[in-house]
Amino acid sequence: MESSVFVRLSNKDLIKLEIIDSAYEEDVSRKRVIKQGINIMLAKAIEIIYKEGEMTDEGLDYALDLLPGDFRDRVIDRINS
Repeated sequence: MESSVFVRLSNKDLIKLEIIDSAYEEDVSRKRVIKQGINIMLAKAIEIIYKEGEMTDEGLDYALDLLPGDFRDRVIDRINS
């Protein structure tokens, strides 16, 4: 299921997105930057919650399936280290 949510960003947030965009040689859409930011935050949250014992192995599997492969691999590496 996919739905649309619109978020109002402040001028400061838009400037932050422009700075992030300027770090890449190719054009990067705001949508892609925001999606990647969500993946980064989700990966960190999964790592923290699992390490604190607040997530089952089944929950971990489910949460990892929400991440792209490269993020999934990094989370697994951090959990196992």
